[in-house]
Amino acid sequence: MRSTLKVLLALLLIVAVVYFSVRIFYPQNQNPVTPKASTDVADTGLSVKIPQRVYENSKVTVSVEAGPGANCDLSYITPAGTLSEASGLGQTTAGSDGLCSWSWIVDRISRPGSGRVIIKIEGATETHFFEVRAGE
Repeated sequence: MRSTLKVLLALLLIVAVVYFSVRIFYPQNQNPVTPKASTDVADTGLSVKIPQRVYENSKVTVSVEAGPGANCDLSYITPAGTLSEASGLGQTTAGSDGLCSWSWIVDRISRPGSGRVIIKIEGATETHFFEVRAGE
C-alpha cells in the first residue's frame, strides 16, 4: 500500500513539474487583441495594397486609396495577438492624391503566423491578413 502511494505521489510530482514547465517556457498571451468586426471589402470599396507575406525585421508598406483629405488609421496585430506599437502605424491623412500609406518594421516574432492590419477610413473598417515568416 505504501509503495502504491509513493508511486502515485511521484507521478503527481512529475505531472506538476511538466505542467508548470510548459506554463513558464510557453506562456499564453496575457493581453490578446481581438479585432472589432469589419465590413466586407465589397461593401467599403477601398482599394488596398498589402503584401501577401512579410519577414520579421523587414519593412512593410500598406497603402489604400481613400479620397483626398480622408482620415485614415491602421493598426497591426502580430501573429502572437498583440497590438504593435511600431513607429509608422496609426493615424494619417490622405494627400491630394487620395492615398493613405503606412510603413513600419515588423518586429522579431515569437512564432510565425498570420499578422493582420485593421484599416479605418471615414467610418469604414477592413481587416486584412498576411503571412509573417522568420527572417531570411
